Amino acid sequence: MGLARTRHTVMRNGEFSQASGATYYQGSPAGVDTSGTLNIITTTTHDSGAKSYVGVFRNTSAYDALQQDDKAAIFMGPAILTFQYNIANTNNSSINNDGAPGNQTGDAYPYDSTLTWNEADRLYLDTAGLWSNVAAVAGDPMYGTVLKVGTNYLTVFMYGSPSSY
Repeated sequence: MGLARTRHTVMRNGEFSQASGATYYQGSPAGVDTSGTLNIITTTTHDSGAKSYVGVFRNTSAYDALQQDDKAAIFMGPAILTFQYNIANTNNSSINNDGAPGNQTGDAYPYDSTLTWNEADRLYLDTAGLWSNVAAVAGDPMYGTVLKVGTNYLTVFMYGSPSSY
């Protein structure tokens, strides 16, 4: 018995106003600032109380800036996501690992690609707004776990909220 439909692990939860001039990538950590707009969140802004984590960005800031009223879409709650830099090839398609979305303007890795990543690594925020496998300060909360490490991508389980475990 089957449902005969594509399995979805996460839902897009609406479109919200983004902070003017914000720069983020698909999969970047999203936070709500004190004015109620979405912006990229970093260890510094989260720890200062200036922004609260709400999920990850669905698109790039360059793509969202072209949408009506500069609305940004985010994924909220627990999810299994593939973080990667989508590279367009000569016929305008893209290299998609594990069925990830196609290339978007202004895309890059939402995680620190200079680090050595392993399965079961925890996801932390860094000071640049990228995902890291190293806590900036002992006791920093975790946001997810790496399920699979591939060439130029990470498949991760996002917890949906910061966790101390």
